[in-house]
Amino acid sequence: MSTQPSATSSGVRALLARIVAPPGTKRLGLRFVRNVGRGDIVDAWQKGFRDNAVVPVAQLQRRIDQLDAWMPAFKDGDTLVFTYLPGTAVAVEIDGVRK
Repeated sequence: MSTQPSATSSGVRALLARIVAPPGTKRLGLRFVRNVGRGDIVDAWQKGFRDNAVVPVAQLQRRIDQLDAWMPAFKDGDTLVFTYLPGTAVAVEIDGVRK
């Protein structure tokens, strides 16, 4: 029997729980391999938070709006990095520039 989670929503959540459970700084880096319009990335954040938030989205809306405001149109090769700093915040960097 495989210990790898399936590609279902519950499987992805189980994998994420294993990744974020250990204490310490966490970093998620994305390198775009195609152009992604600003509207597409903002729509993806909105849908992602709406479909996956564990608290009412209204409680997060101010932060989501700030994240959306930072989003440019991404080009092939651009980077987006999220760094979770325990007890502090999540830092966002776009192409090496911290927001």
